Amino acid sequence: MEIVTAAQIRAIDDETIRGIGIPGPVLMESAGMSVVAALKGRFKSLETKQVVVLCGRGNNGGDGFVVSRRLNLMGAPVRTILLGTPDQAKGDAKLNLEILSRLGIPVETAPDAESFKGFSDLIFSSDIIVDAILGTGLSRGVSGYLGDVIEVVNSVPAFVISVDIPSGLSSDTPKILGSVIRASCTVTFGLPKISQILYPAAEYVGDLIVSDIGIPPSVIQSKGITTFRLDADELALGAFLRKRDTHKGTFGHVLIIGGSTGKTGAVALAAEATMRAGAGLCSAAIPASLNEILETKLTEAMTIPLSEEAPGAVGPAAIDSVLSAISELNVRAIAIGVGIGVAPETIEFVLELLPRIAGIPIVLDADGLNAVATRVSVLDDLKSPIILTPHPKEFSRLSGLEVKQILEDRLATSRMFSHDHNAFLVLKGARSIIAAPDGTAFINMTGNSGMASGGAGDVLTGIIAALAAQGLAPLEAAKLGTYVHGLAGDIAAESVGETSLIASDLVRFLPNAIGEIIGQTNAEQRNLD
Repeated sequence: MEIVTAAQIRAIDDETIRGIGIPGPVLMESAGMSVVAALKGRFKSLETKQVVVLCGRGNNGGDGFVVSRRLNLMGAPVRTILLGTPDQAKGDAKLNLEILSRLGIPVETAPDAESFKGFSDLIFSSDIIVDAILGTGLSRGVSGYLGDVIEVVNSVPAFVISVDIPSGLSSDTPKILGSVIRASCTVTFGLPKISQILYPAAEYVGDLIVSDIGIPPSVIQSKGITTFRLDADELALGAFLRKRDTHKGTFGHVLIIGGSTGKTGAVALAAEATMRAGAGLCSAAIPASLNEILETKLTEAMTIPLSEEAPGAVGPAAIDSVLSAISELNVRAIAIGVGIGVAPETIEFVLELLPRIAGIPIVLDADGLNAVATRVSVLDDLKSPIILTPHPKEFSRLSGLEVKQILEDRLATSRMFSHDHNAFLVLKGARSIIAAPDGTAFINMTGNSGMASGGAGDVLTGIIAALAAQGLAPLEAAKLGTYVHGLAGDIAAESVGETSLIASDLVRFLPNAIGEIIGQTNAEQRNLD
């Protein structure tokens, strides 16, 4: 599903109204009805609930007037408060305000802080507050009178449903600019907005309902939107379906290059995830002195001991052995960096190896990323597609940007780096971002805070490498790998809880996640048949 900015949704609305000819009041009616439907789905008997509808002066307030009318006609006890004066309402909002008047449905006004105080008892005693104060076009923080109204709403225990967007959020940034409604639920229209998907703004949205209000799909498709929510229908789910007439070579051989003293666990996690994600074969190339340890840890995966130039650390002398293994084993995907360390010899090994790999997708993680951060230009000379999987601190080293700057706009910084270095990028975190060199970006919706645990990234590396080895294009491998990794975390959290979740749980529940995906795919196939 596309994710839009304020300018994009304005252009979509404008094309729908002026180009297609669907009147604005029709869209507003559909918007208001979808909010009422959400309330009916949440509460069995709205007739017993005290509802307060807070309306601004613009179209968001107009949506609120529709909600008020619909609830009134259902018999719900509704009080409607316009945070302004009737003469300030314009366009379609004015039309729906006039309809309320003709129906004899009262609209009370509170154009300033002093008049709003008169509604304090009503606000605090309400069961439901409909936030129709400010819409998606906000570009600066809310303060003053409306800021005070927002803070009052946030202080009461009522169920708060926001119309299109919580008042005070900007559609375009996850930053909190001023006072913001903390909604229990948000019903947004047409498409989700960036701030509703990315944290910290997403914390204020509550349950997000994306409502179809009649915008034609052709209008959306004509706008060249390049940011998407990573839903199941965006994924190559069929990658997990298998024909009967196959063998282990069918599903690819993954080579994992990593490990250093004290960090063999990272390689083990990546290797186990690789096998669980469907790779036919997996070999782990590690410093020779760690080979016996890893042989003990791994059962299905093979090991390749590499010569060392420092205790527990590989160097450039091991490159020829790696290249020979790639050729002899018919390796189809390579993962570099898990637990590999940052010894000077190892950094040079990574920097010299990368340009010598030709035509085989590479997944680069952990200290592999830190090695490249010392000479980022190496990314511009590669003969293979590369998928980078940094967390924000690693991305800071790669990009030269401060972590704070990255977190303020993860979408833009990911997109820019991916484009500039022709690399696919998975910026890990809550709602991980997958960026492609062509400017397309996807925001993953699976995963939870329990995955903020050492080794979780190593599991992701193994999953993505396994999918690339099975023939998925780099972007598709990154998308599906990130999605199923988060889904495994969600399933694991249901069993062990978020607090106790560890990386090996992700491997343990990966078959459950894949099974859920296969179930979706089989169901879709049955429907097609």
